[in-house]
Parts: sequence; structure tokens; C-alpha cells
Amino acid sequence: MPTIHLITTFNGTLVDKGTQEITDHGFCWDSAGNPNLGNQTIHLGPISKAGNFQALISTLSANKTYFLKAFILYGTEALYGEMITFTTPDLPVLTTDTVSEITENFAVCGGTISSDNGSPVLVRGGCWGNESNPDTTKSHTNDGAGTGTYGSVLSGLSANTNYYVRAYATSIYGTRYGNEVVFNTGQSATTPFVSTTLATGITQTTATSGGNVVADGGSPVTVQGVLR
Repeated sequence: MPTIHLITTFNGTLVDKGTQEITDHGFCWDSAGNPNLGNQTIHLGPISKAGNFQALISTLSANKTYFLKAFILYGTEALYGEMITFTTPDLPVLTTDTVSEITENFAVCGGTISSDNGSPVLVRGGCWGNESNPDTTKSHTNDGAGTGTYGSVLSGLSANTNYYVRAYATSIYGTRYGNEVVFNTGQSATTPFVSTTLATGITQTTATSGGNVVADGGSPVTVQGVLR
């Protein structure tokens, strides 16, 4: 009968192949302490000779303890290596700041990264979209690296539209998002509309006239008067 020995989290060694055909080999893991082929599994297929094998496990959660075994299928029997335990690192801790300076086509947001949990923040910024839970596969900024408070300029927005925004921080272990903030860009501004009143009190050198601001176009009128 063959013997397998798990040497690292993602690596195993088939020490002795034995005489029967090995139809499958790989790794299985769980968070309950009893990994087997009924749990999460990576199948690497048949193996024809003794030696090392490895696989990348990419479906783990941050800051969680897992139990892992290598396995082979030897005829109809599953044979497991000894179990190892490992805990995944945690991701950065962050919050999304309040959105400010909102106009029809841009706004300012950002975030505060209070801890990198032992792994430096490589990229940070904000991501936004028209649907909840925006992520970095959609519109996003790159606002440097490291912890602390930073700002993000959200550009290319449309007027009178709801947007969802989250801060994000990425380390070598993955990306964590801050809380979601919702804001509206408001009505787009247009050119003010004004009408001119008829002139009265006309003399050889003077006359009285004026106008009426019918609409300000969405922005306060700062200067008004009469041209002649």
C-alpha cells in the first residue's frame, strides 16, 4: 500500500506508489477539523509515480482556521495524509468616508484604513457604480498605498443619479471593502433664463428698464443687470 506525506499547506509527496493504479490525488480541507472527500476538494487526477505534488487553493476566507489533508484514490479506497492546521491572515480594516463636494459630474469620497493587520496595504481607493456593492472590477480610483485617511475623486458621473460608493484596500492576501455610502449628484445645471421689461420714463438722456430672472438654471445668479 502506498504512503503519502503532507509537507506544506499546499504541497504533498507520494512516497511509495505501490502496485495498484492511483486514479486521483489532491487536497481536501474544511474549517470543522475533519477534512475528507465530502468537503472542499481539489482533484489533480491520476498520478503514475512517486514524488511531490502541489495545488493553489484560492477559495479561502481571511482570518480563518482551516484543516487540510492530502489524499489519493487507490483502487476504490481513499487514503489520506496526516492533517495540518493553518490560519489565513486577516485583511485591512477600513471605513468609507462621507461623500462631499458633490456636483453633477464628480464628487469627493475616500476612506480611513485603521489597520493593515500585519500586511502592508499595496493599493487603496474608492469604487462606485449605479448598483449596490461596487467593487474594483468597475469604476474605481487608485489613491496610493499605506494606512490612514485618504481622498478619492469620483469623476465621470451623470447628473441627477444615485451612486453607491465603497472605499477599498488591497494587500498581498486580497481586497477588503469599507461600508457602502449612497449619494445623488442632483439636477444638471442649465443656462439661466431672463426676460427684459419694457422701458419707461423715457427722456432725451434717460430711461428706466430692467428684467425678470425666470429661472436660475439650477445655480444661484451672482450678477444681474441691464446692457445698453
